[in-house]
Amino acid sequence: MSPVFDDEFDPLADDEEEREELTVIGADLDSMDTEVPTDAHSTREHLDRLFEIMPGQKPVLLGIIDFCREPQSATAVDAKTLELKEHRYSIYTPVGIRELLEKIGALVYLPAETVEDEPNIIEEELTDGENSYELSYLEVQEKPQGTWLATPEGLELLDEQDPQGDLRSLLADDLIYLDIYKRILAFCAESGGRNIKQIDDLIKDEALLQKPRKYGGYFVERLEKCEALLWEGTWITSPLGRAVIQPAAAKDALVEPGLNER
Repeated sequence: MSPVFDDEFDPLADDEEEREELTVIGADLDSMDTEVPTDAHSTREHLDRLFEIMPGQKPVLLGIIDFCREPQSATAVDAKTLELKEHRYSIYTPVGIRELLEKIGALVYLPAETVEDEPNIIEEELTDGENSYELSYLEVQEKPQGTWLATPEGLELLDEQDPQGDLRSLLADDLIYLDIYKRILAFCAESGGRNIKQIDDLIKDEALLQKPRKYGGYFVERLEKCEALLWEGTWITSPLGRAVIQPAAAKDALVEPGLNER
């Protein structure tokens, strides 16, 4: 029988033995041994750690923070979350993601202002055919909903994101595999994108990848972190990734001049 997941998971738990399992199924949010951070350093540490543990969810988490630059209702945030995670499997529901971002200090909940109105008294006359009755009762007032807002710490980290710079660094640091990266990006730029098996088949016979052995996942993971590859049911090359294989069409060079010519 398949396991049933809910929102009670904590990817930030510090228990090393438990964390080996958490990378797969998560942990109880209520068991987090850290308080909600109140300074930029703590929030940054938690966000960076989340991105490291769940790289595939980084666009979702950052997208929610960006969406909440202005106060947003829970309904709007949840709808945006579902849109962002359409092609990204997650054990978290939209509510769970909101709670996680709040707990690490990237989102804050702003309660709605309450206005003390005079109670609305409803009066009705009821009849059973023979007798009439006067009925008075208080109308139940719907409680106003609060909103969600990105914290300054969350926005600061969001605005510091530099996928173009990250991609430049990746290609420079992993220069020996530059042709492999370009082949994968070109392969995934074709209509419909590619799955991981197709990417593996593309490069599996490359002599350069035999010792040490490298598989498609090694390159896909790194390209995804730089937003050069996007998961949309298959791996597709982003506009940023296309600039690597078509440098003449890019307004800004992504890599040093020598790299484009290799």
